[in-house]
Amino acid sequence: MVSKKADSQYQHLRNIIWTECQEAHDDVYTESMPFGSDMLKELRKRLRDRYNRDRQQFFECTYEHLCGIAGILTEECLVWWSPEFEILTEEMI
Repeated sequence: MVSKKADSQYQHLRNIIWTECQEAHDDVYTESMPFGSDMLKELRKRLRDRYNRDRQQFFECTYEHLCGIAGILTEECLVWWSPEFEILTEEMI
């Protein structure tokens, strides 16, 4: 069972990373061309800067942990690296 403190810290990290992902998305979004690569570059820059500037907010996690949380948020479809589209489920195929 996850402790309340661990869950609270994890949610805190998810919120920081989600915000940085959204800001990276907003900074590079374009309808005219793919922007995922630019978004990834921007997110990496933002995470490194935030990590170096505000390290105590990350509970001794590493930069790689932060990137991993961005991956989790992507898997959960909370972060999009392209314009959003409908994801077909097995039931829809």
